[in-house]
Amino acid sequence: MRFKEIYSIPNILCYIRFLLIGWFLNCYFHEEYMQSAWIIALGGVTDFLDGQIARRCDMITRLGKILDPLADKAMQLAIAIALVCRYRLMICLLILFIVKEAFQGICCIRAYRKGKKLDGALWFGKIATATFYILAVMLIAVVDLPLWLADLGIVMVMIALLFAFVMYGITFYRMAHE
Repeated sequence: MRFKEIYSIPNILCYIRFLLIGWFLNCYFHEEYMQSAWIIALGGVTDFLDGQIARRCDMITRLGKILDPLADKAMQLAIAIALVCRYRLMICLLILFIVKEAFQGICCIRAYRKGKKLDGALWFGKIATATFYILAVMLIAVVDLPLWLADLGIVMVMIALLFAFVMYGITFYRMAHE
């Protein structure tokens, strides 16, 4: 791997996202909730920018194709684990998230072994991710949010995750039978 690939601007933004995870957890568990919410927003901005820069400036790398989704999923996992401490229903979302990501990982590996691959997240995966981040910022920034509203938001994100899970299942099934 070349220096230019390892230290491309999009990949550096991914490295920053990994660092933001530790900063987020530190702030969250020290009850600095607004700062935690801003860190999540900053993670979203770096995620958007790394994708835009990679595509527009022809800086897409094999390493970046691995780093970007890993940084995104690691951030989501850290957020979900942190929120489990405050919202009991969040454990269901966390379990669904882990099962969905494990399923996708296994399917991607199997498809790759057969010479096929999924090029990035599909629209339903992006919707699930966006709704997750919106919920996360809301649950963290609005400390006195009524529990029923928090639970409603969690259920809505679970529906989006479940929809993405099913749609990816259909996509991988079709890929396997082409």
